Amino acid sequence: RIGADGGTPILSSNSDSLVFETSITGGEVFVANGGSLRLGNTRPVSLGDMTISGQIDIDEPDRELRLSGAIDLQGRISLNPSGASDEITLRNRNEATIDGNGEIALRTSGTNASELISDALLTIGPGVAVRGSGNIIVIGSSAEIVNGGAIVADDPAEDLVLQGDFSGPGLFGANGSRLVLGQSVDLNGCTL
Repeated sequence: RIGADGGTPILSSNSDSLVFETSITGGEVFVANGGSLRLGNTRPVSLGDMTISGQIDIDEPDRELRLSGAIDLQGRISLNPSGASDEITLRNRNEATIDGNGEIALRTSGTNASELISDALLTIGPGVAVRGSGNIIVIGSSAEIVNGGAIVADDPAEDLVLQGDFSGPGLFGANGSRLVLGQSVDLNGCTL
């Protein structure tokens, strides 16, 4: 169990400031009592087959959090909550399932973009919401996002842009914002 109970651990792959290894598999990452979790440098940090509880804010430029395996999201992962940072990415390079009752929030402000990128199969469970503004991109012929939850554009100032292959019984929508279908979008069996 790794967590922040009022403190701030730094997940980093820089050996000069190493607090945790760059790849963590199994267990739980939690944030409670005003704590926070930082990605310590510009190299990717990978979390796999675990529970994520509480709120994780990724709000520094050039950061990438990779998820793989079975993720039980019981909190919130927020990309670029201040809107001031650029190149903030949540990515799955290997097959991943995000289940639970959590939320992934993306925020874009002008050129300061946040992105959810899938290079493999990503399954979003029925209790999970992906919301906000930015880009959701599926890359590669064997990659796909199967949405069993909700993907909703809800930032009145910016669009949420979809690119690539999507399927599943979940909801795709907009609430006071625009959901934009980018180049080469396939919404196979999706509900808008």
